[in-house]
Amino acid sequence: MKQTSIQKKAFVKKGNTIVIDESIFEDIARGDKVAFSQLYEASSKAIYAYLLTYVKNPEDAADLMQDTYLKIRSAAGLYKPYGKPMAWIFTIARNLALMKLRKDTAHPQEELSEIVASRENPQEQVENKMILSAAMEILSPEDYRIVMLHAVSGMKHREIAELMGLSLTNTVNRYNRALKKLKKQIGGDHYE
Repeated sequence: MKQTSIQKKAFVKKGNTIVIDESIFEDIARGDKVAFSQLYEASSKAIYAYLLTYVKNPEDAADLMQDTYLKIRSAAGLYKPYGKPMAWIFTIARNLALMKLRKDTAHPQEELSEIVASRENPQEQVENKMILSAAMEILSPEDYRIVMLHAVSGMKHREIAELMGLSLTNTVNRYNRALKKLKKQIGGDHYE
């Protein structure tokens, strides 16, 4: 008897890294809602953080994240296993973000009011908003993306380097320099 996706887990967690079973895309292509839900659970936080680095607006990032999963659902049958399912997902997300940016070049950016989780106390929310706003203004888009992917989504530097087409050394150095810039600008111990 064939094992259903309800019985199998579509991903495993190794430290902060999530490893997705590539067969999940076959299940999704067949309309398996549980497999789709598991993929969403495994990857949505990282995808949201990644999209936020492009559009810098929580609502737009959430909309693009939903569009990304709709695209995944419709294109799951086209996925070719090559060992990097998150790279495929990030490529879809990036392409959608770039299309939106081209289409909305005159769209004003809104505040980062919804980035901070509602469970945090008000003092932490204010501090985190200030840090994120400063990061957007101070850092280059690439450095901001590296910081957000590592700090918000929990991706490892190695994964970020691969995703962005950078060397691991370059990624780690840019991350550390970005944190130093932020610490100098903000003048606090938030990033120690």
